[in-house]
Amino acid sequence: MKFAHSLFLYIPLLLLLVPPVQANSENCEQWWTQEHISEEDPKDLIIRIYDLMRIEDEHFLCLIDYYRNHHLTTPEYKQLFYNFMGQYFNNIGKFDSAKTYILLAIGQDSLLTDNPEALPSDLATLGNTELFQRNYREALEYYKQALDAVDWNGRPYVIANIFSIMGVCYVELEMPGNALAHFSTALEYSIRDTTPNSTGRRLMIRHNIGVVHNIRGQYRRALNILEPLVDSLEQIDYPYLERLLHSSIGYAYLETGELELAEQHLKTLLGDEMSFDVNQEELYYYVLELYAQQNAYNKMKSILDTISAHYEDVGIPPPFEHYYWTGQYYELSRQLPEAETLYKEGLRLIPKDSFPANRARFYEALAALYETTAQWESAYQYQTEHANALLEQQEHDQTRAAEDIAVAYEVKEYRTRAKEATARENLSIVRAELAERKALYSTWAVAFSILTILLLGFNYWQYRQRAKSKQEAIRERNKRLAQEQQQTRQQLEYQKTAVLNKSLWAASLKPKVSEAIGKYHKRPDYLERKIHQIFMEEDILPQFEKEFQLFYPDFSRSLVREIPNLTDKQLRYAMLIALGLSNKEIAEILSVSVKAVEMARYRLRSALQIEQEDSLEALLRNHLLHMEPTVPEEV
Repeated sequence: MKFAHSLFLYIPLLLLLVPPVQANSENCEQWWTQEHISEEDPKDLIIRIYDLMRIEDEHFLCLIDYYRNHHLTTPEYKQLFYNFMGQYFNNIGKFDSAKTYILLAIGQDSLLTDNPEALPSDLATLGNTELFQRNYREALEYYKQALDAVDWNGRPYVIANIFSIMGVCYVELEMPGNALAHFSTALEYSIRDTTPNSTGRRLMIRHNIGVVHNIRGQYRRALNILEPLVDSLEQIDYPYLERLLHSSIGYAYLETGELELAEQHLKTLLGDEMSFDVNQEELYYYVLELYAQQNAYNKMKSILDTISAHYEDVGIPPPFEHYYWTGQYYELSRQLPEAETLYKEGLRLIPKDSFPANRARFYEALAALYETTAQWESAYQYQTEHANALLEQQEHDQTRAAEDIAVAYEVKEYRTRAKEATARENLSIVRAELAERKALYSTWAVAFSILTILLLGFNYWQYRQRAKSKQEAIRERNKRLAQEQQQTRQQLEYQKTAVLNKSLWAASLKPKVSEAIGKYHKRPDYLERKIHQIFMEEDILPQFEKEFQLFYPDFSRSLVREIPNLTDKQLRYAMLIALGLSNKEIAEILSVSVKAVEMARYRLRSALQIEQEDSLEALLRNHLLHMEPTVPEEV
């Protein structure tokens, strides 16, 4: 009978209780540059850290430093990093640091309203902290809280991970029935998983199912599950899982008595140096049990030395199992006093809450040792202790079996929740489809109604169209009459304005003309030239512009809106053109050449984007005629 089995976890472990390797900053900077780390998305960097840790590449420490220095900027990135650091410190045995980081991650969860998977992930990591410290029931409480918070229709790998770790707890609590149910449920969800690490996760869960069959003594069934997984490892780089598989397969062959196959698998990855960096103490103990059954105690010495050196390096005492196998070595090599001492020391180190089977094995070894040395009284004493321990183990197994049955409905309850969540999601989908169909039917109904109304109204429209045509003709005629009346009124106003301007102009010239007549009346020719000179010298344009603005105040404003950069000179040309004066008349009034007037017209047409000459006059005339003339109060 072997010691109580400890199931290897699905998490890629580093060396437990070994201080973490420190990253070299200079080498890390070179590696960052070489790998173009600055160009990667922070989420992809977290995935890459996990991948490097899984394949035991020490560059993951460089990525940790880079992420800490560059990406702790948002709650999402902080949650991802803190969760990873919690798992990392769990793996290296620094559980206080792990809890600190996990609590920091949970603190970010409340800020991540768009990421419902964050809280279950952090609660599961907190459960891992208790699991690594062998507080299995406390760990289960955290995992149950994680399942209460999980989105059953969310990412499958989150649910698969939680069920898988709960299976680990039930194995350690000697409840294989619940363990198998949880692993089977985890496998169902992992099959739905399509993330990059899904293959390794599924292989690990299948391995754990095989280990449960090993624990139950169903070795052939375990081998049927475990051996095909070795070939599947060719698809992925997963050294840790490879060691697990060979260890579990070797143990199954060891228990079935096929020692050659057991040795082949148990020593596959150990090598000749038997180094301890494979992180599997049980693998070594399996090999020691193999050599003990083969009575090959000479092969046991190097393994025991390797294990002893490891515990000496990390500064912790060896566990009680180590004393048992060392005692076996001394017993097989006929060094019985040393074996007796080691057995008693190992028996003393067994924890009080340990399985009775562990004490039974020491009692059995001591009883056999005393029989060999003919110390019958001591042999009988330990045989009695051995029998009592077996009875205790039997009672213990019965109690755990009853407890296993009592909580057998736990997975069924979670499956019910998952089905209800799926049913709710399907119902919402059906409702959405019904709503879409209803909307489609409503659209068709509305379209049909509109078409019917259009068809019915078409005849009415034709009838109304004829009536509208008659009314339109009447309105057009009335409109023309109104425009003619308006133009007539405006022309009258303009003529009135012209008369007024002429009167004002004549009044201003009267004194000068009278003076000229009185002075030159005897010289008619000279008088005519003088009067003409007076008229030519007199600047009447300001008076004209002033009077024009009084009667047509909106003309300038409307024109400036169309030509923002209009000059005073261009505005003067526009006023004269709008009054219908010819180029020659405008040239005489402004004392310029006819060519200058033509150039001014051309510039106005360009500014107003008009091509034809007659269009400019029509446009300006239209501006003028559509302005309601304003009669000044003085007039």
